[in-house]
Amino acid sequence: MANRLKKALEEKQVLLGMQAFSGSPSFVEVMGLAGFDWVSIDMEHSPATFETVLQMTRTADAAGIIPLVRVAQNDPREILHALDAGGAGIIVPHVNSAEELRRALAACRYPPDGVRGTCMMVRGARYGFEEWGAFYRKLNEDVVVVPLIEEREGVEDFDAMLEVEGVDVYWLAVADLGQSYGFPGATFEHPGMRAIATDLVAKAKRAGKAMMIPVSPRLDREYCEYLVGLGFRLLSFGSDMSVFAKACKQAASYARDIRESLLKQQPTGR
Repeated sequence: MANRLKKALEEKQVLLGMQAFSGSPSFVEVMGLAGFDWVSIDMEHSPATFETVLQMTRTADAAGIIPLVRVAQNDPREILHALDAGGAGIIVPHVNSAEELRRALAACRYPPDGVRGTCMMVRGARYGFEEWGAFYRKLNEDVVVVPLIEEREGVEDFDAMLEVEGVDVYWLAVADLGQSYGFPGATFEHPGMRAIATDLVAKAKRAGKAMMIPVSPRLDREYCEYLVGLGFRLLSFGSDMSVFAKACKQAASYARDIRESLLKQQPTGR
């Protein structure tokens, strides 16, 4: 599944994904059936456990959507469990230096390329059904590692990160990045945020790397097109909860308008 993502990147496609905060395999299935390319199964801000991740990655594979797991922190044990549960790749939050990135990459790969603990009886290793001598090398080659650039320190060390081998995609955050630079709540239409985005996209492009970005908080086609115009090729269309909340808010508004309209049409008493 991860190899499919890398192939799409090589073909210069624009890829659409969504973050899963609900912990619901059903939402992941809906994303896959709707045609999303990838899902980020969140463990940093959601109550998801590794058992939850196991069920969500299984559902993602069945629905034809690539399951990436956003671990809570850059910790080898967390990364190990997420990959063993079936994650095709790992999204690592708050990566602020090349050294932190190297640590994440090592945790995602088996020796001699990394330090990932070896166990063939897990879903991420297909329960030992593959001949291990060749299969572990394929897993090392296919795994996708996505560092999240969320603070000023990460932006300032981005040049050094680009020199680290083994990364195909970098995710530029919005909420934490805005806070870090003193632009709380700003989108990438903000001049300061736009300047950061265009600078990092240009550097990544020269290095042959792709950039990912959230479409939130706007969640509309116009903003998607704006971000692609800045050079981003992977769009995270909010989360299952934010999209659901927006739909609920719209539906409730429609219901209130209809109710008020009906009340106005009722005859008044004498």
